Amino acid sequence: MFDRVIQYLESLGAGKVDSFAAEDRNLAVAALFYHMIAVDGVVKPIEKIQFHALLEKNFGLTAERLARFSEKATEVDLRSSGLFPFTSIINHECTYEEKMEIVEQMRSLAQSDGECHPLESQLIRNVEELLKLPGENEKSAAE
Repeated sequence: MFDRVIQYLESLGAGKVDSFAAEDRNLAVAALFYHMIAVDGVVKPIEKIQFHALLEKNFGLTAERLARFSEKATEVDLRSSGLFPFTSIINHECTYEEKMEIVEQMRSLAQSDGECHPLESQLIRNVEELLKLPGENEKSAAE
């Protein structure tokens, strides 16, 4: 996936834009979801259950595929040096509404254990910024 992000960035410089595969998009979203539940240093069972439920709902995975996809998303997140590879793919492949839904689902993951850790709040703000979405404060001011 990281190689495809680099190829995408290089294609921008060459004036041609390639698309990512649907699996890249799904994996980017899943890796962000995993990052959300792991950012505070503790992945609680309820967070893992909610993570799996979102993957199943969003990507229509069978139990067997869910386990493999979850492991792959976890591995991709752990190998990543940051959020940019994931948000680059999402920015290129998702509509504004889809990006808003991804952030809302990240919020639900942050709350799944009954509390929102400060690192989880910061992660949401960072993702909103990278996805070029208005933050909670900006949305409140606009209403």
